[in-house]
Amino acid sequence: MKKDIKIIIQARELSERYPKKIFKKIKGKYVLQYLIETCLKVTNSKNIFLALSKNTNRKILSNLLLKYNCNHFFGSEKNVLKRYWDLCNYYSINNFVRLTADNILIHSSFIKKMIKIYNNNKYDYIGNVNNSGFPEGYSVEVLSKKLLHKVKNNNFKPDTEHITVGINFNKIKCLSKKIKLNKNYSSIRLTLDYPEDLNYITKILKYNNYRVPTFEKVIKIANKYKRNFSKQRSLYY
Repeated sequence: MKKDIKIIIQARELSERYPKKIFKKIKGKYVLQYLIETCLKVTNSKNIFLALSKNTNRKILSNLLLKYNCNHFFGSEKNVLKRYWDLCNYYSINNFVRLTADNILIHSSFIKKMIKIYNNNKYDYIGNVNNSGFPEGYSVEVLSKKLLHKVKNNNFKPDTEHITVGINFNKIKCLSKKIKLNKNYSSIRLTLDYPEDLNYITKILKYNNYRVPTFEKVIKIANKYKRNFSKQRSLYY
């Protein structure tokens, strides 16, 4: 039976490394808009939910929500796990795709592929994080609320911010599948954590006429515009 799978985009304005990054603009559009528009190519707006921190700028958001008619929820600033749990309870969500607002170069076709794998199997979790060969900033995860409840009860501290660390490091028993590539592209960085990331993402989008490239194409563009990155990468993914 086909599962009812929603898409949750987690976003907060008060990033310690790059404050207000979700409201930075590329070619006249907020960064957050690029990801919302990608999700709208996967499903309709009633199935898209923004998991926002309570301190996020509501004036800018109100305009975006009006434009795209997405659902939204304001939750804990630091405890992202609680934000997800409260949102899922409020909207009665049982299965969802987890995306983060700083990964805007994920193509809709890859999100559809991940949903299809989850739908056609009995997994509690599928994801392409943690030694999967994918670039940093190309993470898509699909999981059940039932598993999220296990995560919450497991009390593994990194999960309060990163949600699925315990799952990916086998600290939580579940039926899961890791999506891996045959080739390793983990040295490529596509996420948005610093101002120089914004410049790099802008360059990639400009090369593709400000459209999000397919996975194959984003790898080609990234290889064309190789860069050195010396700042701290994700501790877990």
